[in-house]
Amino acid sequence: MPAHTPELEAFAAELVEREGIRSQQDGAWVPAPFFSGGKKATWAQFDWMKRLILKGIEESDSLSKSLVRSLRWIGLMKSVSQVESLDPKAFEELAGILWDQAGVECQGWANRSVDKPDPLARLLFRQCAAVHTRKDHGPKRGIARNGPLARLGAILRFSAGSGKVPRLHGWMPEASFEDAESTGFQWDADCEGILKRYYLIKINAGQFAGNVHYRMSICDGFASLALTFPIICWITRLGAPGQSRETLIKAISIVDDHFGFNRVLGGMSQKFFLSVLAGSGRLEQLIRWYGPERA
Repeated sequence: MPAHTPELEAFAAELVEREGIRSQQDGAWVPAPFFSGGKKATWAQFDWMKRLILKGIEESDSLSKSLVRSLRWIGLMKSVSQVESLDPKAFEELAGILWDQAGVECQGWANRSVDKPDPLARLLFRQCAAVHTRKDHGPKRGIARNGPLARLGAILRFSAGSGKVPRLHGWMPEASFEDAESTGFQWDADCEGILKRYYLIKINAGQFAGNVHYRMSICDGFASLALTFPIICWITRLGAPGQSRETLIKAISIVDDHFGFNRVLGGMSQKFFLSVLAGSGRLEQLIRWYGPERA
């Protein structure tokens, strides 16, 4: 990927000239994503946060653990008053201290039991999963081809969370909601590596915040990216035994088709669901419950 950087930079320069884009006061062509809420951030702060998260994923033996650590670290950063106003050195020092603290909180990961998420967490999760898996057009469209009554039935079944999972996408496995809760699911050996590569690309590209992602803040945008992990794992758990690798690759494609592109995900209801899950610690629980560690 780094080998393509010079070509991309040349293309970006041509795009700036063609569109007549004017630089910001800090010299950047577009404004940096907000840190959280109305707190403005700089591109340097955004890049530093990305580097820490990427390093955590690359060095960890568990993607689930590294995502939870990043979520806790971001929560600690949000709790610091005027953190976005710190000079670069102070910001980096504080980020490093809080990153280490988040790592301490995640120690003993393998020895902790995983509690099943509560009914509210599972209900909100299923609503988010439905949006991330819906395909109404094209050759891979799901039950939308059967008309509005079929879509209404799917909404009711996702709300109830029992019985057969509505195949909102042509690639969705034929399975029940109960199948995803099974503790005997076996992941193929290279599934963790496939997932890691996917999230390294998304984070390195910064495709989870700012103008490219519903103008979400860095903190909220990363939470929305972290939410795709249990959704992808949930779809994979619905697949046939012994086919987790093939199902995982399709699950990533299904979810990524929506991430950053489906305007519903940038709407008020989805943002509310995300805030409830992330703000209450339920998102961390969903990551652990559906992730490979439970197998």
